[in-house]
Amino acid sequence: MCTNNIKKADTMNDDRFLKFEDVQNMLGVSRTTLWRWREDMGLRTVKIGGIKRITEKDLQEFLGRHLQGKPGAN
Repeated sequence: MCTNNIKKADTMNDDRFLKFEDVQNMLGVSRTTLWRWREDMGLRTVKIGGIKRITEKDLQEFLGRHLQGKPGAN
């Protein structure tokens, strides 16, 4: 039975869940800025219990959509 559990865990998406503090430090922005990006600009967050996280994939997609000079970027 343990083998089945290990195989299931191995096939899970390995996308990392980032803490807001980690994203703040990576990008050099405040927590308020992250919340504003979430509310006004579509940065996706995941709520796990009472804890909010940002997946690495969602962060990369958000940054890609909002790069300066990118065609179609606002």
